[in-house]
Amino acid sequence: MILDDNRNELLEVNIINKKATSIAEFGRGPGDIQFPLEMVIHDEMIYVLRQDMYISIFDCISEPCTFEDVISLEFNPASLAFSGDNFAILGTKIESQTSDTETEKAPQNSQPIHLIDYSGNQFATFGSMYGVDGHWMLLRPFVMSGDIRFASVENSYSLTFKRFPFVYIYDQESLSLTQTYKLTDFLLGKQSYWPDERRLRNPEDDYTIIKNIQIYEGHLLLIETETKTNYRITETSILWDRKFDYYVVDLTTKKDYYLGNYEYKAEEPGKRVFLTGLGIVIYDEEKGALFLGSKIEE
Repeated sequence: MILDDNRNELLEVNIINKKATSIAEFGRGPGDIQFPLEMVIHDEMIYVLRQDMYISIFDCISEPCTFEDVISLEFNPASLAFSGDNFAILGTKIESQTSDTETEKAPQNSQPIHLIDYSGNQFATFGSMYGVDGHWMLLRPFVMSGDIRFASVENSYSLTFKRFPFVYIYDQESLSLTQTYKLTDFLLGKQSYWPDERRLRNPEDDYTIIKNIQIYEGHLLLIETETKTNYRITETSILWDRKFDYYVVDLTTKKDYYLGNYEYKAEEPGKRVFLTGLGIVIYDEEKGALFLGSKIEE
């Protein structure tokens, strides 16, 4: 299953006969998707989290997958994790603008992680957000841009915000913070904010983001960071040199390891690394091949 968030399309690829089938395309109909954020697969069901406050459900017991239902959300989502009998969703509810003079405000003392059932009913919230003093635009680097994952072996949630070098581990039963990890060699990007104009800008300094996190074998947390350096403008595009670093946290032993990195200049053919439930998949643009690291070793 491939979720193409650029084309707003869900694809099913049969790797035996090399046939691709479009399961859902961009649109507003019941079986369509628009502004997809990410996809979760569980028990032969596909759950697609959408920026427009919906979760689209597809039944994949038979081939091809078919549209099943949608779940309506009451908040702006950013990331989705399936955690047994419910969903954990990173997101927040922003107050709507009520007049021409009032500005939209971020919720005060809101919690960023929402637990909902299959019907979309919210029954718990937990976690803490950084204080933004009511300015909703400052939430963009936080709950509006991050990842949450569930580790089934340890019954814990792993939470990251893209622009900050921390990994937060929450216990599923108590919903309390149990562990915090800090990533090394992480360049914090600077931001400029004009509250009267409601304008937020990221200056083009070197910066790092947590690009992706995934749970492997139910207890290993894989982390990918991307560092952009040497910003420059050409006649046709904006270029950055990039470095990708990879870490793993063993949530059982509480040990963390640095796996390595690769880096390349924007003009050079590079690689793309995908963190999956099967391990690390590497696509080399120059060789045009896939390499699967199915086992993590120290």
